[in-house]
Amino acid sequence: MRLLILEDNPKDVALAKETAHAEGFGDIEAFASLTPAIESIEQGLQGEKPLPDAFLVDLDLGSDSGYEFLRFWYRRRATSKVGVIVWSQLEERN
Repeated sequence: MRLLILEDNPKDVALAKETAHAEGFGDIEAFASLTPAIESIEQGLQGEKPLPDAFLVDLDLGSDSGYEFLRFWYRRRATSKVGVIVWSQLEERN
């Protein structure tokens, strides 16, 4: 199964990949920002490569927003059938 990870923290990417492999995902692509992730999906929509079976999305990507990815995902009929896992962490700030 294929998984696309949208996460900007390298430690969280490593944890997500480890968890995904344990759950049966063998083909994993990870992106730290919105633009290359969307470009990868566009390639899948054009038949240049297979679409992922699921997306794992961090909502807080620093300069980007995972919400923008969710809007992109939802507006396309072909991708709206692909499952989304929201993966986000809030840090306590002093």
